[in-house]
Amino acid sequence: CYLTEPERSLDHEDLQRGVIWALGRLKVLPEDMREKVVPALIQVVKQGNPTLRATAAWTLGEMRAREAFQPLKDLPKSEGMLSLWADEKLRRVSCHEVVKEAQTKLSGKEVEGMNEWKCSKCGYILKADAPPEKCPQCSEKCEFVNVTCYIPECGFTGSDQRLK
Repeated sequence: CYLTEPERSLDHEDLQRGVIWALGRLKVLPEDMREKVVPALIQVVKQGNPTLRATAAWTLGEMRAREAFQPLKDLPKSEGMLSLWADEKLRRVSCHEVVKEAQTKLSGKEVEGMNEWKCSKCGYILKADAPPEKCPQCSEKCEFVNVTCYIPECGFTGSDQRLK
């Protein structure tokens, strides 16, 4: 992994940012990979480059890596700007705004009442109260699995019965 082995790290900032962004798009990693990636991303957050810091913060927020909350909280306000593809659109945002959004996600105060649904065919994850008819990624009618329920009383994690 380019993040966990310094001797293999990428020299080009755009490539580093691409690797970090791709991890954020995945959101859910196998536990053995997550155990290596999250500490490596926290180290990136502590480095001097504001664009890489903000991209790593976004990825940690997407991964719901709660162990990153304090390192993100301790970051100084950054003045840089970042282009970020998220929520099906390209956004130009301040690095500070990206870090604040990640902190909100990690604090558990975000999207009250919304769930994360994972497409059983392509693995795409989206936030919604209920799964869509068709997957926005693969355009197929697929079974969606409720990966995370944000409704505290619910405690439900499993398949959406309406799609069977």
